[in-house]
Amino acid sequence: LLQQKRADNFVIVLQKRDDGAKRSLSNHQTLLAKLKTEFPLASFKVFNGHESMLETAKLHYSADLIIAPHGAGVSNTIFTSLNASVIEIHPAHSNMGEHPNWCYRSLCSRLDRPYKPIIADNGSAYSKPFKANVSAVIEEARKFVPERYHA
Repeated sequence: LLQQKRADNFVIVLQKRDDGAKRSLSNHQTLLAKLKTEFPLASFKVFNGHESMLETAKLHYSADLIIAPHGAGVSNTIFTSLNASVIEIHPAHSNMGEHPNWCYRSLCSRLDRPYKPIIADNGSAYSKPFKANVSAVIEEARKFVPERYHA
């Protein structure tokens, strides 16, 4: 069911929670636009969580880099190929209080996937939409995306 990955294409999957949902990125469109500007030769796919299980597996298997707000969608890392990396964007406050919920960092560690957390600095609450630090996401993505895909 899963096709062999093509070596000539770098795929970035940006996960999107429904607008207004808890832990959704209020600046998702801005983040996507900046990523496309920074990495114009990469392919971009948006995962919105409404795909079938098969579509979800295929999409995440195709990913070289997953960028996602903290939430259940990050668990789809189990479908990734061995070369995939993950950037997880956390709200400033989590269901663990003042500390981030590191469950997906642990998952990535067990799967041997490179992982980088980014914590929002805007005082966001766990139960509300929050704003990603776009510059920080771009800075970390540069470390995972091969230079030939950079602007």
